[in-house]
Amino acid sequence: MLAHAHRMDVPAGAVAVRKLCEENPPVGRCISTAVAAVIARRLGSARTRILDLFAPHHSDMPLAYAR
Repeated sequence: MLAHAHRMDVPAGAVAVRKLCEENPPVGRCISTAVAAVIARRLGSARTRILDLFAPHHSDMPLAYAR
């Protein structure tokens, strides 16, 4: 029951944030920039993990650092 109530709050929150961004473009840009930074950081971390996963077994340097 609690999980269902939580799921119902998320779309309402998203609608409120979207409305705030539409009504106040500078705030929307700040939120977009912050979200983009989080996405970029997570993609970078995922890239590093994947490259290290497929690195040669006897390599002295992790593949993620070999650009």
